[in-house]
Amino acid sequence: MKSMIARVVCLCMILKLGMVACPSINGITFSPTGPVPIGTSVSATVDISKPDGCSINTYDWTGDFSGSDATSDETILDMAGTYDAAVSINWSCDDGDTGDDCTEASIDSYMVDYVESDTGAILQGEGKNIGFTASIYPEGLTEIEGSIQWEILINNTGEYTNWGTGLSKKLSDSTLGKFKVRARAGDNDTWAASDPVYVVKITIDKADIETGVDYKLEPTGYNIQGPSSVSVSYNGGSETTLTEDSALGAGSYNSGYDVDNLPLQEFNETNVSWTLGLSATELTKKITYKFKVLGKMKQSQYLYCKEAQCSGAKETAYFASFKNNSWTLDEIQLRPVFVDNVNRNGSGYRDIFPKDTIGLQKAWDYKTYRRNHPEITSPDITKVFALGVSPGDCGIGVGATVAVSGSTELDCVRNSVYISGFGKKKVSDHGSFNNPMQLDNFCNWTAAQCIANGYSPSILCGSAEGFPNLTEELRMVIRIIP
Repeated sequence: MKSMIARVVCLCMILKLGMVACPSINGITFSPTGPVPIGTSVSATVDISKPDGCSINTYDWTGDFSGSDATSDETILDMAGTYDAAVSINWSCDDGDTGDDCTEASIDSYMVDYVESDTGAILQGEGKNIGFTASIYPEGLTEIEGSIQWEILINNTGEYTNWGTGLSKKLSDSTLGKFKVRARAGDNDTWAASDPVYVVKITIDKADIETGVDYKLEPTGYNIQGPSSVSVSYNGGSETTLTEDSALGAGSYNSGYDVDNLPLQEFNETNVSWTLGLSATELTKKITYKFKVLGKMKQSQYLYCKEAQCSGAKETAYFASFKNNSWTLDEIQLRPVFVDNVNRNGSGYRDIFPKDTIGLQKAWDYKTYRRNHPEITSPDITKVFALGVSPGDCGIGVGATVAVSGSTELDCVRNSVYISGFGKKKVSDHGSFNNPMQLDNFCNWTAAQCIANGYSPSILCGSAEGFPNLTEELRMVIRIIP
């Protein structure tokens, strides 16, 4: 209000005395001009229009500046924010007129409040960058880029090096390692540092259902570690985790496919993920590896013995055949050990039929018929059998197969499968009944023919004495898709 009264008096005096003008303040300028980095020494100068015959008697600087001349004393702006400069003058003229005027102005001092990155880590070779931005306080200032200094620390070398100027910077993926950057506003600001960021490499050397996933995390030597996992998925869908580690460092690793616990579905991607940085950035490398999990299936033994070789006195059993739209049961005599083996292990046991070339197996269709007709109570269903073609053998009298209940994945084609505990095998189905279908790799050939055509002669072969009892075991079967 004081400066307004002075100006009114001046104008009145101009009108009364006929003066053209009286001294007045045009404004305040700062040196250097603002905004300025924190810690800068600044002075303020008042600009005055002063007619001839008039003089300035006093200058009085207040606010954040002080002094008693047209230019204030220098003030160090040692905190970020807005600084106010206020000045008042007293003037007089030769004709005896006097008056006062005042004005104020402000200048901003700024600092780098913090440095943030747009991601915590990137994979080398994907053409991505890590972007850094210096957050300035106070906000909204312009034309300050040239005073923002940057430095970078690479792989814990202990020494930051010059990284140029500007409000933002980008780190390319050209160098593997651990990085920290920092920025400040001029030489007097305190450095504001970023969180560590990482440029790393994930390499999947091999994916194989039998031997697992061989992969590398790089670079080594810089104490880079974080949660890691290996998973499988189909076309980018939900992932099934195979292995995971809460703090895995760089190095070479192998993960199994956890075969016995995979869900029954098709997979075509194997993924290795590594999560790094305080921002928990998850990086993932994928490769295409196709397989379909068919499920856990019962093992069957094929012991190519004759019924006559089994122990025990013969007992009455039945041979079922479907004729003229009805079932016929023919009575036959079989030893109980033979009957028990066929019931437990399925087809493949040679019996007493012509030339010992025909095998007995469970009468699946007849058993279905009996389930649908519970009023029929005899004979004992475990005593009823059907004819089945006995498979070829490995020349040593013992082999193994996998019984697949209701599956058509391998019907009438030769496929490469992985069988838990047996490894990779070439198999085909040539069972005479659909339930269960039986996978074997005899290919309707002799052992020599199998080998000549590039197929292993058996899933499992061994001496009769050393052959394991697989009757009640379930083994995962996985079809490998080319």
